[in-house]
Amino acid sequence: MACKKSYTPCIIPYLGVLSKRFFVINWKKIWSYHAPFHKDGVSKIPLKNGKHLILKAGPGFGDLSHPTTALCLDFLSQLLNPSGYTTCVDMGTGTGILAIAAALLGAKKVYAYEIDPEAILHAKENIALNGLEGSICLNPEEPPPSFDLLLFNMISSEQQVALESHPFLSHSNHTRIVSGILTEQENGYLKKSPHGKIVSRKQEGDWVAYTFRYGSY
Repeated sequence: MACKKSYTPCIIPYLGVLSKRFFVINWKKIWSYHAPFHKDGVSKIPLKNGKHLILKAGPGFGDLSHPTTALCLDFLSQLLNPSGYTTCVDMGTGTGILAIAAALLGAKKVYAYEIDPEAILHAKENIALNGLEGSICLNPEEPPPSFDLLLFNMISSEQQVALESHPFLSHSNHTRIVSGILTEQENGYLKKSPHGKIVSRKQEGDWVAYTFRYGSY
């Protein structure tokens, strides 16, 4: 099935437009300060199955320097190596790091969603850099007919917006990896809305991540 693109428009603040006219951001330099496994503008991240995930420096979120991304990748590596999962949805893909990792770790099809225009281009470059254009569908026009793994590496308010904007996310039996939750917000997050069965919890610094199971999966 061909992957048709549907890019959601994003309003860029006027001040942001002005800043881009006068300043050029050196992403290679910025990533060299913070991104692990980064050298000469590229991060080569080892995965638990022996493969390497390659990321070009750029504006998308997800260079593995933030605990939430590392927590999600850790859960993902456990679930997909070995794996019974076949179809993965990655909401707020940023650099594409988790979508790419899912494909390299064994997911047969990955659907990645992003609304920021610069991050969309960045993710597209990284997907091509890893040779996964046939496995990862970026911003598909139609939702996947089904999925068994959902990745949510975003703060809780953004998770809620994504669920409201994409009703199909709530209609499938699946495992959900969730991060972007501060420890001080954890109890409120768990009480605010119904979640699936808690499978596991991880914490790094002030950030926590969960794996939930929904439905009969």
